[in-house]
Amino acid sequence: MNSIPESTLLQLQTLLDSVAAGELPKGELQQQTRGFLAAESDYVNGILATLGPLIHQLPQDFVDTLGSEIQRVINLKNLELDEQNLDFVEEALLRSSPSGRWSWLTLLATMQSENSLDIFVRELLESPTGDSNLVLKAFAPLMQNPRFEADWMFPALFAGINDSILAPIVFDFANFCYRSETCDEHPAAKKKDQFLALLGQLAHRLSEIESDPTAWSSQAEQVSKMISDSVALIVALCDTMALLQYEESIDVLKKVSQIKHRRIRAESTFALAKLGVEAGQTGLLDLVVEPVSRLRVIRYAEELGILDQVEEKYLSDESLAESELALWLSQPNQMGVPPSQIELLKQSTLFWPGFEDPTDCFLFRFEYRLGENTFANVAIVGPLVHAFVANLEPFGYEDQFAAFAGWQAEHDEIFELDLGSLTPHRQTDLFKLERRLHDFGAESIETRRLGIFFGEVFAVAHCTVEEKKSIALVDGSDVRVFPLAEERPIDDEVAFCIYKGTKLIQAFNP
Repeated sequence: MNSIPESTLLQLQTLLDSVAAGELPKGELQQQTRGFLAAESDYVNGILATLGPLIHQLPQDFVDTLGSEIQRVINLKNLELDEQNLDFVEEALLRSSPSGRWSWLTLLATMQSENSLDIFVRELLESPTGDSNLVLKAFAPLMQNPRFEADWMFPALFAGINDSILAPIVFDFANFCYRSETCDEHPAAKKKDQFLALLGQLAHRLSEIESDPTAWSSQAEQVSKMISDSVALIVALCDTMALLQYEESIDVLKKVSQIKHRRIRAESTFALAKLGVEAGQTGLLDLVVEPVSRLRVIRYAEELGILDQVEEKYLSDESLAESELALWLSQPNQMGVPPSQIELLKQSTLFWPGFEDPTDCFLFRFEYRLGENTFANVAIVGPLVHAFVANLEPFGYEDQFAAFAGWQAEHDEIFELDLGSLTPHRQTDLFKLERRLHDFGAESIETRRLGIFFGEVFAVAHCTVEEKKSIALVDGSDVRVFPLAEERPIDDEVAFCIYKGTKLIQAFNP
């Protein structure tokens, strides 16, 4: 129902008056809007119906906040929007900021009605974005709990295949629709010849880029983006051809499998194997030696029923952990490419903070060779996959494990104090810790962090010890000093993590 109680209407009017008067900073605007909608969630549709005629009079910040907060309360309360409110949503979409626009699109996807998805597709095609994460977030509700019919969105969505960000997501979504049985026929079935031609064109272009990147562009960033865009779309199209069981694609897939890029080789050989081509199986299994491909190869081999053909050594815990690290380092927000070498340094089974059972923990040294230069560091795999920018190679295994445990750990009884607003009591604690450092032989002491670990006060300080610039960790019973390396030394945060992690690992593993 679109009617709302008078009390709710009065609260809405009070909120609108505050918004119109410009009395609410952004944070408070969000807080008040969230509180109002949470308290009046039964009347969300009535609230939207009331605001609909006012949409063009509402400030932009409020439109954006309203979109994200309505989405939030709908998800929390498992509510649905009334169809008659779609006009309001579409008007809000047209006015919204980029971030607000995508909140509304996600809301339409959550609604999953034929009319809401009609608006979703139209807006998606008319206003593309350069951020794939926003597109994926908008599609997420459709894939988490599919209740829609695929023909509400296809073939219209295929109009987006010329957009480098949208295109691979559209094909991945079409493949999902077929796998999840929201359609009897694959959405791409009627256009398979067109999409096979597209796959061939992409493969040809990527092969030329691999042969001579400068022939396409003299700018490295532009070439990198072209490769990234091509890889994402080729991978999705390989999957599409396999799902279609399109035997006419075999020759093109064979050409695709000759591309050097490991992900493309894995996807194209897997597609060939699913189409019954024996060379596809062989080519896929050959990739298991590559750490960055290993986990994917094993998963695909299991799906194909040929896992017994994978050498046992590649199925060991160490080999799987090595593959996890290679994949993590290859992510765009990490190094972007797999390392030149990975070497196991230490494997330990530890009671790890946050885990009930003993956990296998692997420390690896990874290395990148960049011409004459080498970049190396230590990473952990097991309870988490992580590496610091600071170089942990000079440290012992216990300190390396501790750094990662401290980085991951969160607890209400472990926190940092603001050095600029210490109480007299805490100032006394700081004085005592700096005195301990002085007695230890440290000079030029500069405390950078003061923390509490389950009631115990500790400090991280920069100092000089035996004429070496160092970082020191000090509490009421212990002092530890780490000389600063010349290249990528640890910083205050890593030292803070080492302290926390050491205490935690010792407590969990007496």
